[in-house]
Amino acid sequence: MIFTGWMYGTDTLVNLEVKNGIFTSVAKTEPASSVTYPNIAPVLFDTQINGFNGIDFNTTDELTEKAYQKALRALLKEGCALICPTVITAAPEQILKRCKEISSFLQRNPLAKKMTQGIHIEGPFISPKDGACGAHDKRYIRPPDFDMFKRWYDAAEGNISALTLSPEWDADTYSFISKVSELGVVVSIGHTMAGEEQIAEAVASGARLVTHFGNGVPVTLPRHPNFLWEQLSNDGLTLSCIADGFHLPESVLRTVFAIKGSRSFIISDSTRFGGLSPGTYQTPIGGNVLLQPSGRLCMVNEPRLLAGSAQSIRHGVEHLVKSGLCSLKDAWIKGSEIPAAFYGCEQKVKIAQGCKANFVCFEQDREKKLSVSAVYLDGEQVL
Repeated sequence: MIFTGWMYGTDTLVNLEVKNGIFTSVAKTEPASSVTYPNIAPVLFDTQINGFNGIDFNTTDELTEKAYQKALRALLKEGCALICPTVITAAPEQILKRCKEISSFLQRNPLAKKMTQGIHIEGPFISPKDGACGAHDKRYIRPPDFDMFKRWYDAAEGNISALTLSPEWDADTYSFISKVSELGVVVSIGHTMAGEEQIAEAVASGARLVTHFGNGVPVTLPRHPNFLWEQLSNDGLTLSCIADGFHLPESVLRTVFAIKGSRSFIISDSTRFGGLSPGTYQTPIGGNVLLQPSGRLCMVNEPRLLAGSAQSIRHGVEHLVKSGLCSLKDAWIKGSEIPAAFYGCEQKVKIAQGCKANFVCFEQDREKKLSVSAVYLDGEQVL
């Protein structure tokens, strides 16, 4: 197959030659007259997503293969073809059950195997303190337990990519971090009230990432010192950020990108309301949420309070461009190449000879809105 398009964020037209699902050649070419070419870019990689298109990866009942595939198909329309489905704090047996279910999908479902980079477990070893614990159920928050985690890891057949925890527990936490890291699992700091020394020790023990920097944080903190400064200044930490335009002010994103550069990337942290039409919805715990036309998800009874994210990572790229925080190329890289390189799967997102032929075709209108027209995985069109 030979495919021609404009390389994203540039005025370079390229021919992509694909054989057996691999790019065999990526070469510049000249446009033909009266021919319209699409923009092409690497597939997007969302390393933190709790659900999409009405599918919740954290429901207490069974997550079916059909439901999981429905969410994946909806994400392809957003240009997102690599994900880390996120399983949050719950009863230990529920987390184990979900790990088994998702792992079984990878064995049976070719699309699930291609798109799922690994499970992200967010909790239950996080801070139990108000504000820091966010929407996580306090009943199940607990100190780190490696035997428990190893049962989840085995149930997932090793398909766990990341674990979010708080290093504010006792000194055994650092040994726990080392053991988890030795399994090849990324240890991420989030939902924390840890002190600067605790964060520094966690990094020395193997922690490498910060989960949704600036969120899962109490409304008030000491101006300094506090863990946000430590996370920003520690060169051993990469920061993930929700870039939906609602969770973090543009000034915070600008600061993170300026300080961290390629040690920062974006996530959606989408809930099951992502991809749905504006309206009022009932959550599993009985509260009503409002998905506004702007894409903001809030509580019906208290509109000032966010009820999670309802935007895809494509929207995050779009927000960075529209707000002037990044060029299209740099914004896309923060949603694709940087997280892929961090997780050691950069060959899945590079448009280069010898890499997997995974790419997106899209258009950008005058208002800088992005619309995806096609997605290819291993050289095969899946959208």
